Formats: sequence, structure tokens, C-alpha cells
Amino acid sequence: MTIGDIARAQQVPQRYLEGILNQLRKSGILEAQRGRSGGYKLGKDAKDITVGEVVRLIDGPIRAVVCVEEAKAANCPLQENCVFLPTWRKVQSAIDQTLDSTAFSQLLKRESDAMLRGAPSYVI
Repeated sequence: MTIGDIARAQQVPQRYLEGILNQLRKSGILEAQRGRSGGYKLGKDAKDITVGEVVRLIDGPIRAVVCVEEAKAANCPLQENCVFLPTWRKVQSAIDQTLDSTAFSQLLKRESDAMLRGAPSYVI
């Protein structure tokens, strides 16, 4: 699949997509093939790529609130008595667990099932 194909399907600028694909290629998630019939393909099995891995690679750490990071919380004068912090840590844990337990193979299966029901195609 070419960058142009993916950009059109996802309705994003091609230059923006090139940056993302380059990050994914450098990390080994994608492989690039040059030439007339070139394009991109997964660099490892879809079951071995998690949503969390990809999102963190592209966007950095995912945080419900800044203070769930130990280093940031240590700088907060309210941390010792913060009644919300335990709740935010649970929320953060749920986010991390969900993203890290969702493999791209699961997304591909969901897309395949949705297409059988007549849903629009989402290029991954």
C-alpha cells in the first residue's frame, strides 16, 4: 500500500503521514519497499504490535492527568493529601492495560467483521 493510498483513505495530509510512517519504520513496526511497486507492510506479526506501542511511539506517553507520573506528582504540593490521585492512578492503569492488551490483529479482525456487515473500510 502506498503513502498516497493510506493518506487518501485516512483523509490526512501525505506529509503528515510520511512522518508517522517514518517513525513506525525506524521502530521496526513497518517495512518500506522502494520502487515502482513499493509501499509499506508490517515489519512484524500484527499480533505482536499493540495499540499502546504505536500510540506511545507517535504521541509519547499517554496520561489521564500529569500527576499520575511519579516524577510530576513528587513536585505537587498537594500530593500527600490528594484524594483524587488514587482514582487517577486507577484510570491510568485501565488506559495502559487496554492499549497494551489490544493487538493490531484484533483491530484487523474487527475491521474484517465490520466490512462483512457493510461498514466502511478503515485502513490500518
